[in-house]
Amino acid sequence: MNIVIVKPGGDYYFRADSTLNHKFLDYYCPDAVERLAVVPVIYTRIKKTGKCVSDRFAQRYFDSFAFGCLINDTTGGVSPSMAVSLDATTVMGMDFSPIEDLPQSNFTLAVNDISVFKMGEVPGIECFTNALCAVTARSMLRMGDILALELAPPSAIGRGDTLILNTGSGSRSIKII
Repeated sequence: MNIVIVKPGGDYYFRADSTLNHKFLDYYCPDAVERLAVVPVIYTRIKKTGKCVSDRFAQRYFDSFAFGCLINDTTGGVSPSMAVSLDATTVMGMDFSPIEDLPQSNFTLAVNDISVFKMGEVPGIECFTNALCAVTARSMLRMGDILALELAPPSAIGRGDTLILNTGSGSRSIKII
């Protein structure tokens, strides 16, 4: 399974499936990591394999969505050859809602009960359509892959902080230890 992260400008990168934290377990930060950042995401699961998908057919490749967050290593001086996405840092609960519910969805991300992201304008289905077309122009997506779109710039977090993800289906928290 690939986890494809699409940045607001359209650039994308892949995260290993070892980064997936789908049970909202507390995150044990490695000693060498001094600074972290959290980024809210909306994501979908790809339901069929595709490459060079046109926008006309893109909606055949997904039918649900969910919200989560990414925890990134922002320690200064990290070599480009080193991983910046550490194990258990892709927080995605896999509790998907039908894509038709997207216009009524809400999502907030808080750090220590202070909101760092609140869903303003709800993205349309086009956000997934455009991202899927852009990614498949160069890369193949397979059934079961996750396509995630960053919703906001990163917010600084650190050891001792608690992340609180609140969606229409409930609230979940992760302690950074």
